[in-house]
Amino acid sequence: MMLVDYERVRLDEFLESCKNTIIIGGAPTSYAEHRINTENSVPSALPPYRMSPAKREVLKAELDKLLEEGTIEKCVGVTVLDLPALTDVI
Repeated sequence: MMLVDYERVRLDEFLESCKNTIIIGGAPTSYAEHRINTENSVPSALPPYRMSPAKREVLKAELDKLLEEGTIEKCVGVTVLDLPALTDVI
């Protein structure tokens, strides 16, 4: 979702007012957990996004780094077969 100009200004002002409580980077927080409930819906049928081997290596290195830092975690209970549109990322 893209913000229109006045929304971007308001967001920037809000973030500036919270700069002592919002830390960019650093350790992940356990205060919130995010889930997207899709109920019985499945992702749109899209052909897989093809990635060059070089880009795939860059993505893999970045994902490995984020996993090691604890910023992201492996998805449990969902297989690549359940989400074919994401096979190049999962």
